[in-house]
Amino acid sequence: CRLWLTHINYQLYKALEFQYRMGLESLNENLPEISADLIFRNQKMEFRPAFEALKQKYFNEIQKFITTPLRFQGVGGGGKATEIFQKMPENNAKHMHTVYLKAEELFDQVRNVETEYVEWTALSNLDIQSHIEEHFKSVEDWETNFAMLK
Repeated sequence: CRLWLTHINYQLYKALEFQYRMGLESLNENLPEISADLIFRNQKMEFRPAFEALKQKYFNEIQKFITTPLRFQGVGGGGKATEIFQKMPENNAKHMHTVYLKAEELFDQVRNVETEYVEWTALSNLDIQSHIEEHFKSVEDWETNFAMLK
């Protein structure tokens, strides 16, 4: 039966390796969603949880996927049957480069979100009281600005 078990494990390896490669190529699209808030605190924009924590969580999810074949037992369980599955991440190392490139592109996009909303924080850098005293001289000035707000 060992020959049959070995043959079945090799066939399983081929099927799993194909799925593993496909999974690596589309990993950034299939990972669970990680939500974050962009907040304005202490005169600057920041993410909650912190940007580095988001990155760490994302790369932990990648690591979980990459190490999945290491936990696979195969048919017949343990022994030599698992050795072929242990080599799967190593044999597909060239595909992992793409995973990390896509991850860096994704985090560049996340950083760009922060710069998109910086304009919304412009009033926080302005001393409102002195601005009002300087530019609002008549009732018409107040009406015009309230009309623009609407």
